[in-house]
Amino acid sequence: KVVLPKGIYRISCAETVDLPGGLTVDLNGSTLKLNGFAGEKAVPVRMLDVADSVLRNGVFEGNLYEFDYAHCKARNPEHVGALEILGDTRRFGVENIEFRYLVSHAFSMGISPPPWYYPDAHIQKFVETTVTNNRKRVDHVWTPDGEGRFKSPFVALGGAASNRYISVAKLMGYQGMLTKSWYFGITFFDAAKKPIRSETGYQYHRIALPKGAAYFRVSVEEMDALQAEKCGLRAYMLRTPSHGVIRNCTLNRCRTCGSSNPLGWNFLFENLEFHHCGDESCRCAYDAEDGWDGQQNHAFRNIRTHDNPNGNFTICCSHDFVFEDCDFS
Repeated sequence: KVVLPKGIYRISCAETVDLPGGLTVDLNGSTLKLNGFAGEKAVPVRMLDVADSVLRNGVFEGNLYEFDYAHCKARNPEHVGALEILGDTRRFGVENIEFRYLVSHAFSMGISPPPWYYPDAHIQKFVETTVTNNRKRVDHVWTPDGEGRFKSPFVALGGAASNRYISVAKLMGYQGMLTKSWYFGITFFDAAKKPIRSETGYQYHRIALPKGAAYFRVSVEEMDALQAEKCGLRAYMLRTPSHGVIRNCTLNRCRTCGSSNPLGWNFLFENLEFHHCGDESCRCAYDAEDGWDGQQNHAFRNIRTHDNPNGNFTICCSHDFVFEDCDFS
């Protein structure tokens, strides 16, 4: 545990402090103040690929009233924030923090900087392409699997067999349901292609890999085999944060939004207050980033929003959000 002497600390806009894993940083009532500048991105503090990091008891103060808007290339800079939680960050906590006067947002959680995937992740389009005499041919390798369903060929896990999980969905960007149903069937096989386990999956949600799995096949609902081949499903495992708690925090005058979280799963947001957030760009207090279906299993408990000029919560996608004792006024 590290306890800062109470004071005001000026933070460089050009450097980022990376919090290590297994450490609690107690700001002890101190204020971390971002210097004024004209750039498009600044991240004073970051949790990246760490576990058991906690930040508590202090103030993040941005440069909302000192920012050089006239010389910034972006009309509404969206990446001048206070805290980023990225990559394979697990079991983290942010507690008793006031975020105020931010040009962009207070905190954001999502995909890591490249490499985006686990080091040995396997990405596979479920279609086979061969080249003969300089001509590319797509082999129709999906087969019927009952009425209205079609099964992929065997897909080798390769290095991804050492991962704990796998997801089957569209890889990045604006996502959504790629077949006629969110649900699909998946069967795992050993190295001899003998079945190990079958289960029902849900696009973008993680599936635990069974021990000894070397191959898998998916079964989807589609119009025909050609549509199944063209659906664009991939198997992958992104490096995104999970199992975090943000509790007892105030977000005051964050220009873009209070928080924008494209990706992550199993978060608890508790006792948060959003005040006058979202003047520009995202234009809301909390932005569940549209098009990212990787936001999953979020619990919002005792959330208070007031005086936000354009809106409170924007939820264009995301899966399994639960709200308890919230006041969106």
